[in-house]
Amino acid sequence: MAEPINNPIDGNGADTRDMDDRDFQLLAMRYIDQLITRDELDRLNAELDANPARLDWFVTTVLHGQAMTEICRTNAQRDMLLRLPDQVSSVDLRRARGGRTFRGVSRFVAAAVLLISCALGAMYLVNRPNAASRETAVYQPTGTPVATLTELTQPVWDDAGGTGLMGAGVRIDGTPMALELGYTELLLDQGAAVSVAAPARFRVTGPNSCELTRGTLLARVPTGAHGFRVTTPEMDVVDLGTVFLVHVSSSGQTEVHVLKGRVEASSMTNDGIAITRQIVTAQQAVSSAGSTDRLSSIAYDPGRFVWPSDDDAPSVRGRIQLLAAPPDSLVKGRLTSDNMVLFRERRGAALTKQDAATLAKSPYNPAGAKPHAGAHVDVYMAHLDPNTGADEKRAAHVEMTITFPRRIVGVIGTNAGLTATDATLGAPATLYDPRLLNNMGLDADDNLTISPNGRTATYVGGAYRMDEIRFLIEAD
Repeated sequence: MAEPINNPIDGNGADTRDMDDRDFQLLAMRYIDQLITRDELDRLNAELDANPARLDWFVTTVLHGQAMTEICRTNAQRDMLLRLPDQVSSVDLRRARGGRTFRGVSRFVAAAVLLISCALGAMYLVNRPNAASRETAVYQPTGTPVATLTELTQPVWDDAGGTGLMGAGVRIDGTPMALELGYTELLLDQGAAVSVAAPARFRVTGPNSCELTRGTLLARVPTGAHGFRVTTPEMDVVDLGTVFLVHVSSSGQTEVHVLKGRVEASSMTNDGIAITRQIVTAQQAVSSAGSTDRLSSIAYDPGRFVWPSDDDAPSVRGRIQLLAAPPDSLVKGRLTSDNMVLFRERRGAALTKQDAATLAKSPYNPAGAKPHAGAHVDVYMAHLDPNTGADEKRAAHVEMTITFPRRIVGVIGTNAGLTATDATLGAPATLYDPRLLNNMGLDADDNLTISPNGRTATYVGGAYRMDEIRFLIEAD
């Protein structure tokens, strides 16, 4: 089995290939999650040594993410950290070269770490005037900034979006943003607070307006920002004092769910002309239904979308990302990543007799679990489609933990079981892989354990093609 991130290190411990932005962000997240291996730690240090722009981004992102860390490169610098108060955490990952130390620092000493970070950064750059660095895309606004990036949760930016590396506190302009994985929050200059969930394509078009071409957006609009506007390929939504959610599928079909207050929603022509205006009030929802000349009322269901801050949301750790909504397709090659993704397929689904029979045969169920026909469950899918490219012999290795809000009552992890339950337990609008050649289920090299309280699942394993695990938990 390959290392968690493909790791070409030569015999002298030197990195032997360039690292793209995606690999660097994933490696940084493994460090923050305390899952990084010694070889990966060497590789991360080598990249930070060679690239001051990535060093700046790494320090800024870690600090804003409240995983207060620092990089010790000399004995004097290490001693500075060792003299901090006793609130230093127990994380102690030693570098293979020279026995130097990474230490994670608690929030209590965040301010001290920030000062030390600045000092270390200055010392580091002064001591390395002749260091050669590879060119790295770091986000720089080219126009007038109109919003501030306030928070990020496990972000992976797509280079094609032109965003480069970003961190909390960055001022942004109208540059198109491409968020491949994770969540981000923005504060527009006029006061609207906007949360965006991946996969998303969006841009801030002004101090009180956004454009969303794909993904999920939740807007909280205070009095001073009334009139906040979201434009999608098929709809124009104007706030009239509210909290509302907009979801755009990969085809451009748009849904609007109004949680509080009201909005004015208009269907859009291909030329961007608004028609068919409609007032949508609290606990109502409309959809463009793939049409540019009408809006359709749909079931109000903002709870279909999962946000990390929700009380009912699972918490994840390690190489796994939470998605706000089920993807359009899970066919091989449509959602590639060396991280697993987790999304909710259904809420309150009633088990059929066939579902119960399939579960009874599953070797992965928690001890004592006996799901029966008619029982109501919430269903989640963990999906891994590794980004192996042409090298199908390179496995993606994953270590992850999911803690659900309620007990796990069943686990489906075989090809046959997954296929048998797609229609009844899978997400209705998601296209699933036929699983004929892609080895979708768990195998002998995968290890899945359930905690004694039945709420936490831990997976250690990997896939050359694809892995999927369907979790059934008690319905709320």
